[in-house]
Amino acid sequence: MTLEPLTRAALASVSAPERVRLIINRIHKACVVGLGGGRFPTASKLEHALEVDALVINALQSEPLNNSDLALLAEHTETTLAGVALAALVCSKASIHLALPQGLAKDLGQATKEVMQSELNWLNELATTPRHARQIYLSSNHGTGQEHYLAHELGLINKPDQSDLAKPLVEFSTVCLNLATCYAIAKAVYAGEPLTKRLVSVNGTPHWIEFGTAVESVLNPAWVNGNDGGMPAEGMSVDAGVFCISTPPALPSAPCINCGHCRDACPVNLLPDELHRCIDLNRSIDPELKLGNCIECGACNAVCPSTLWLAQGFRNAKAKQQAIDQRTRDAAKAKARVEARAARLADQEQQRTERLQRRSEDKRRAW
Repeated sequence: MTLEPLTRAALASVSAPERVRLIINRIHKACVVGLGGGRFPTASKLEHALEVDALVINALQSEPLNNSDLALLAEHTETTLAGVALAALVCSKASIHLALPQGLAKDLGQATKEVMQSELNWLNELATTPRHARQIYLSSNHGTGQEHYLAHELGLINKPDQSDLAKPLVEFSTVCLNLATCYAIAKAVYAGEPLTKRLVSVNGTPHWIEFGTAVESVLNPAWVNGNDGGMPAEGMSVDAGVFCISTPPALPSAPCINCGHCRDACPVNLLPDELHRCIDLNRSIDPELKLGNCIECGACNAVCPSTLWLAQGFRNAKAKQQAIDQRTRDAAKAKARVEARAARLADQEQQRTERLQRRSEDKRRAW
């Protein structure tokens, strides 16, 4: 479904609440979702972020083989940053924090700064309070792919613990969008285009690929979303969550040698070698190892001298544990239903017995 194109003049001609409603409605109708891998509906995300203090735009591309975001920024600078401004228009008082990788080409950085300033000027023409934006260059690492850690790197929130990671970032008055998502927002709002394709890095070269395309028709054999934090592509199709397709990583070359590199690399301070040992030996995982804290970033894979697929093993173990936990919850609910029914039937039987007893007593009194 294609919507009618919308102009900036049309947006400026309506009230602030109507602008927000119009933008969110078009994002929803265009089926825009997070393109950083999360695939969370963007309209819903922005609806809960109307009063946040900070809008973070992640362009760090934490997977080494991914360069689709920066290619999008280079090829479609105006459209991409127009999407940033639209998101900021919805988040009516948020400052903009555009996170870019260190080593970005100077000409691209300068072009981005100039276009962002132009968008900021437009925002301030509509805003009741001045809006601010900053362009920050950070070291791109596996941890910054997780939005809470990126917000911490930007100095917007305290270092998150597990309880913080379980909460949406919006609860910390911050919202984070991927750069590609901003491009999709602009196309949805201004051009009325639904999200049906995306820019995907194929062994480092960006390609526009339609959703539903079999990954193995693009590259075979293939690995999706990076050799560190990604996964095998068997049977997969390109969708909003696929940002990178690459040749599979090398097979494990040796067992774990207990070098400890993975411990040093883990951004959430886990013990990947201990977790791997439990999984490798098919042992139950001690809750103190905090498997649930793993953000599946692949930092451990990147430094492993044995080229072990650690993150993939942790992802599978988490999925199995989640399935077990779900079955336990379902069993507890079923047991509660059975017990509630038994109690209800017992109560009904008790009431029936009491009614019969009263009826019998009433007949005896009648004689």
